[in-house]
Order: sequence, then structure tokens, then C-alpha cells
Amino acid sequence: MKIILKIISLFLLILLLFIIYFSFIGFETTKFNNQIQNKISEIDDNLGIEFKELKLILDPFKFNISAKTLGPKITFKNKSLEIESIKTNISLKSLINNQFSLEKVEISTKSLEISDTISFVRSLYKIPELVVLEKILKIKGYLIADLKIEFDQKGNLKDNYSVNGFIKDTKFTLFKDYEIDKLNFIFNIKKNDLEIKDLKLKLNGLKLNSKKISSKKIQNEFHFKGDFENETVELSKENIYLVQKNFLSEIDIQKLKFSSKNNFSLRINEKFKIIEPQIISKIKINDAKILNKLSLEKIFPNIKKEISFLDNEINLNYKKNFLSIDGTGNLLLQKTKEEIFYKIKK
Repeated sequence: MKIILKIISLFLLILLLFIIYFSFIGFETTKFNNQIQNKISEIDDNLGIEFKELKLILDPFKFNISAKTLGPKITFKNKSLEIESIKTNISLKSLINNQFSLEKVEISTKSLEISDTISFVRSLYKIPELVVLEKILKIKGYLIADLKIEFDQKGNLKDNYSVNGFIKDTKFTLFKDYEIDKLNFIFNIKKNDLEIKDLKLKLNGLKLNSKKISSKKIQNEFHFKGDFENETVELSKENIYLVQKNFLSEIDIQKLKFSSKNNFSLRINEKFKIIEPQIISKIKINDAKILNKLSLEKIFPNIKKEISFLDNEINLNYKKNFLSIDGTGNLLLQKTKEEIFYKIKK
């Protein structure tokens, strides 16, 4: 009887040591390589994964095994992405029942080219906005991201995916007239939701910053809202033309030096048409010169060819077919400055 108790005690001790070792140090193996590769291929026939060994760590409380590999490659249509690490959970229950099953997969990338990464993510989920990014904008730049996906009990992908990361040194052209360059920001993507934080970019050479911009897909439309601001800058002739074309077509602006803080919202439909844009702005105009088209020589005999607005504080409200400007500051119409207050509605 004592011998049996000793054998049982020894067995339990060995089992306890094995569990402790498995839980804290783990094992390296290639046993599950084929099963994981086949599971990835089920998502898309063109999608594959190349890796060597898996590091297995037991979680006895959640009854699963955490498997992690470093430096793998994910392939898609003869292209490959360099990955920092891939981590997944393997259900112990599925192994006991001889049915290999993944619960979730976490992918951490190295610095990747955005165009290649978009192709990879779009292979997992047929997201319309990714088609826009890939085919229309032709973005150049780099990103680092963490992708999390989960599987249901039948092995199908759930739609509660999330992608977190940051974009750096990115450039593209928007609506032909707008060159986006030096784009950097932190992002979070979930189904039908996109959130951007700490954004910095150059828009046609104009430096812009934003604390937060969000997008939500509602039916067949994308709803955007956010903020942006710029420090004092003098616009080039090309940018002045865009301001006149879109907002002040009847005013001939010769010079514009200003800073601003803005909040905006808009919707974009499936045909990429902008719907109900709105901008609310606080603008400080340091110096603006407008070509004088007024025939006021009888009232102001010394009127200048260019009218100057100096140190003006302006509240601007723009939405479709409506522009409201409420401001105060100095006006140089003749030889001396005059303080003015004004309201404009168009």
C-alpha cells in the first residue's frame, strides 16, 4: 500500500512540475505547424504563413495553450509580409477531442509598406474602405500594427476584429487638388469604425494637426467628424486659388497669412460624393490682401488698389450652400488703419 501511495505521490509531483514548467517556461515544437497553416488557408486560398517553431505556454485556468512564433512571414498572392510575431490560443478541449481549433490570433507587424498591408487585411475582410485606400488613393508610406481576430466554435472568423497601430511618412493625392504628405497618426480600426489620434500632415505644403478624427459606417455612408488646426502660415498662390474656388469665388485674394482651429463633419456615400459638409472655425488673420473691385473713390479718395485686413479675429460657419463670417479687427483701406466689425452671410 505504501508503495502505491509513493507511486501516486511521485506521479502527482511529476505532473505538478510538468504543469508548472509548461505554464511558466513552456515548450518549443513544430507539432501544430500544419494545422495552423491549414487554418490560415481556410480564410483565403491565397493566404499562407511560413514559420519554424512555436513556443507553447499552458494557461490551466482558461484551459488553453498560448502559442507564439517570432519572425514569421505571411504570404498573399506571391507577396510576403515580414511579421514581428504571431500569437494564438489553442483550445485544450479541441485537442482532447482530436479537433484542432484556434480561438483567436494576434499579429504584430514590423514596419510595413501600407499598400502591401492593405492587400493582406483586405484578404481577411472584404471592407469597402480598404478597396478605396488600395485602388483609388494609391497610398505610399509605412505602418506598424497589431491585428486581433477571433474564431467561433465552428472555426469561422468573427466580425469583432480590431487593428491598432500607427502610420508614418505617408503620402497620397485626394480629389486631384489636394496633396497629402508627411502624414503620421495613431489609429484604431473595428468593424464599421475608424478612430485617428495625434494626426500630423502637410496639405499642399500647409502643416495641419488634429487631436482626433473618427469615421463610422452607417448603412452605405461613411460619417466623418473631427478637428484640425494650423499654426500661422502664409498660403501659396495655388492654395489661395483653392480657397477662392471652394469658398470665396467672388473675392480676389492676393495674400493670406493666418492661423486657425476648426471642427468639421461630413458624410461620403458609396459613389464617393461628399454630403452635408460642415466646418466651424476660429481664424486669426494676421495679414490678408484683397484686390479692390469697389468703385468708392468719391467716398474714399485715397482708397488703395489692395484692401488689407490686419489682426482680424473671425468666427466662420460653413455648410452646404451657406457661409457665415463674423469678425473684428483692423482694416487698411486708405492711409491709416481703421477698427472694423463685420458680419457676412452668403
